[in-house]
Amino acid sequence: MRLSDSDPPLRERIEDIPDLVNHFIDQFNRKNKMKIKSVSPAFLKALVKYNWIGNVRELESVIERAMFNGQSPQSES
Repeated sequence: MRLSDSDPPLRERIEDIPDLVNHFIDQFNRKNKMKIKSVSPAFLKALVKYNWIGNVRELESVIERAMFNGQSPQSES
């Protein structure tokens, strides 16, 4: 998945959020040798409902912080 600064605001691409979340989880898992498999349904619902002012990079940053802070993504057992 390629991101560019010309991508439309995320609020115009709400239907893409679940796929983008999975993409970023996979990306950070490979990069950091982590084993996160998903985000909680409540966290995903909050991401979809959020009024995104930025583009996809803002979502990428939120997912990265959540993974490193252990706030929502679910680890494999």
